Amino acid sequence: MRDKILASLSNPEDLEKLYRTNKNEFKRAFDKIYPDLVDSELAQFWHQRLNYESDSISWGGNKD
Repeated sequence: MRDKILASLSNPEDLEKLYRTNKNEFKRAFDKIYPDLVDSELAQFWHQRLNYESDSISWGGNKD
């Protein structure tokens, strides 16, 4: 997964596909390589997306 993420850093659509294929594996691999990617805006976005914790309780919707 690590190599696939690195190869897709310039393609947001491919990153999204990788994420949707296996969310847990993607997050583990991304978190390991993120320190080397902090200068990339796309990597910063994914870091926030994967590690965001809301202050409020989310009850979800009908489809959750």
